[in-house]
Amino acid sequence: MPQGRTLGGGSSVNGMIYIRGQAEDYEEWKKAGCTQWGWDDVLPVFKRSECNRRLNTTLHGNDGPLVVSDNTHCH
Repeated sequence: MPQGRTLGGGSSVNGMIYIRGQAEDYEEWKKAGCTQWGWDDVLPVFKRSECNRRLNTTLHGNDGPLVVSDNTHCH
């Protein structure tokens, strides 16, 4: 884990990451009563919001406002 040993401390070391939960997690929410939160319910929303040109599959979108790319910088 990177440590912020500089002026500003840990807040000087920042990174952004995009990750979704596992399909099973959303299905558990649905079983718990959140009927609109199953995997089949949230996947279309993820796809509409995502612009992921590298993973152009049935599970990822490629023209949404949230640009997702590989990390090109070392921390």
